[in-house]
Amino acid sequence: MSPALILAIAAIAGPSGSAGAKVDAKAGAKAGANAGAKADAVIEGLQRSYLETSDIKASFEQVYTYKVGGLTKRSSGRIFMKKPGRMRFDYLTPSKRHFISDGTVLWVYEPDQAQAFQDSLKSSQSSVVVNLLLGGGDLKRDFEHSLLAPDDKGRHRLQLVPRESARTFRKVVLTLDPSSFRVLGVEWDDPTGNNNRMRFTDVQANVGLPEDGFNFTPPAGTRVIKAPTAPPATPTAAGAASADAPRSDAP
Repeated sequence: MSPALILAIAAIAGPSGSAGAKVDAKAGAKAGANAGAKADAVIEGLQRSYLETSDIKASFEQVYTYKVGGLTKRSSGRIFMKKPGRMRFDYLTPSKRHFISDGTVLWVYEPDQAQAFQDSLKSSQSSVVVNLLLGGGDLKRDFEHSLLAPDDKGRHRLQLVPRESARTFRKVVLTLDPSSFRVLGVEWDDPTGNNNRMRFTDVQANVGLPEDGFNFTPPAGTRVIKAPTAPPATPTAAGAASADAPRSDAP
């Protein structure tokens, strides 16, 4: 093949290859923009649902997996939440345990052990669950957000990564109802890498939960343990907690 012919072919092929690369780049940019727009629409729907919700009650199932050893603990019960920041987790299995807060003080009550731990709600992982179910700020401002592949029921899975370092978690994935944007599941890794998953069923909102359900007074004869020895409270795998020592496996 003559040098002139080689140059002619190169001249033709070069621009077409470059054009193909540009088309691919544009297609990739467009796909990225579409994904970003979808994520924005979902997070905006979630933010609207927060504004429309004053309280929530639901059943829950929880799976807590320890990073070291992969030990898994399962529990279930009922959850009640009411703005501003009040919460109650009643663990029913595998043992009874109650996480109760008036929005400021968090009590972890273990009736079988006749003991109660007292701590600040703000310092616990429980506050993560409260904020993500009831709303506690501007999601777009506070989190980097992206959509993951939907679950096997076609529900949205929204990943949130705090823009500033968070003491209680690194990232969180929310499973959302595609029509109401109500939170049906929460999964997050704590700073040590342990994984906490909660799934909610029979979710009911704006039912007018009474205030007294979020107040707690230790029954007579209860041993009260106050912070800093109180548990880093979060209903996590709380139902499987041991008697005397508080655990971090709670929400």
